[in-house]
Amino acid sequence: MSTSVITVIINDKPYRLSASDSASIAKLSAEEKNQLRELLQAVNQHEPTIERPVQKAIPKTQIKYNQPEPKPERLGRGDVESTMARLIMEEKSKQKPALTKRSVYKFIGGLALLAIVLILIF
Repeated sequence: MSTSVITVIINDKPYRLSASDSASIAKLSAEEKNQLRELLQAVNQHEPTIERPVQKAIPKTQIKYNQPEPKPERLGRGDVESTMARLIMEEKSKQKPALTKRSVYKFIGGLALLAIVLILIF
């Protein structure tokens, strides 16, 4: 089975890569290989509906797992505390901020400015 050659430009350097040609892959630096891996991972995550060849060979009905289903367990003390802390933080983020001196001064200043403008008009 022959593989096609793909031209890839990494950091303004063109590379002609093929899965069967290890010499072309060896020319890539470690940083460029990492960038190429990240790109391939992004492509795989973008198209989750593509089935792998191994998955096509084994029908899903033939796969059997001998793992028992996990039983619901009571949460430990640390789990309950961490869950409560997370819920409290979420609730605090939804609350409106309390009045500060600055907001009170802005409100009083706005009322004073409004009163002055009304006095000048009438």
